[in-house]
Amino acid sequence: MPEIEKHTAVLREVANFLRSLTDEQVGQLERGEARIVLGRRNTSTRKNRVSQEQSIDLADVRASLQEMDNRDEGQAFLDGLRLSKLELQELAGSLDMPVSKSDTVGKLKDLVIEATIGFRLRSNAIRGVRSVAPQRGAEN
Repeated sequence: MPEIEKHTAVLREVANFLRSLTDEQVGQLERGEARIVLGRRNTSTRKNRVSQEQSIDLADVRASLQEMDNRDEGQAFLDGLRLSKLELQELAGSLDMPVSKSDTVGKLKDLVIEATIGFRLRSNAIRGVRSVAPQRGAEN
């Protein structure tokens, strides 16, 4: 990268930082009461740390939910696991569900429960089948 492009990139970062300051902070800089200090940005993402530390197998969670007979049982199960928002987003993603950054933990739990337990209950109700959890290893 040519020198001028490097300088432009640095100045762009400084400008973005200055735009994020409050009027009071800008005033402190102008009066010499505050200064800008260079620091290192944490480059490891939370997602990478969670994935590396994750002790819960999301495939097992999904399979357990799909065997449950009612939404309340699923809610209690998810509450007991104490999954983080990121883990719930990953679980929803594994169910091919669209999620939004603005979704809350409660909303994500509801979405996951509806995609696993609710889906089966609605399907069975439409077909007139009594609500029974699928048997593992059962052949159709």
